[in-house]
Amino acid sequence: METLHIYTDGGCDPNPGKGTWAWVCQETSDWDGAFEPRTTNQRMELTAIIEAIKHHKKEKPGYFLNIFSDSQYCVKGLNEWIIGWKRYNWKNYKGKDVKNQDLWKELDTIAQDHVTLEWVRGHNGNPFNERADEITREIFAEKTGKEMTDFKKKFG
Repeated sequence: METLHIYTDGGCDPNPGKGTWAWVCQETSDWDGAFEPRTTNQRMELTAIIEAIKHHKKEKPGYFLNIFSDSQYCVKGLNEWIIGWKRYNWKNYKGKDVKNQDLWKELDTIAQDHVTLEWVRGHNGNPFNERADEITREIFAEKTGKEMTDFKKKFG
């Protein structure tokens, strides 16, 4: 089975506030992204992954999807935490409802077969991660007329 490598990103400015998400495929250079007028950073990171999977399962069925995200929340959520969340009826370790359950449930359903999710350090020179970040910023600027705040530089 052939593998596609897909890089995702999402962001919000302020958080919560206006947000964007994007994905880019290393092998095909295909990409997509969108704007949300009221959202959170975590929702945009999750949406980028979900939309990448949905697109590629429709357009490239039969491929293995190796997805990269710079969001520890997404990577640990899908690879580690989700097992406990499901076991405890979508409650976290504090007994509170898991945030973004709608997106986590959708991701859990569509990521079952032929999908892995790996962490990539953001803003570290990976050209595909940088391109996904660039697309989110371009969409944000197009829709809002402003540049997205760079939280890495601001809050390091």
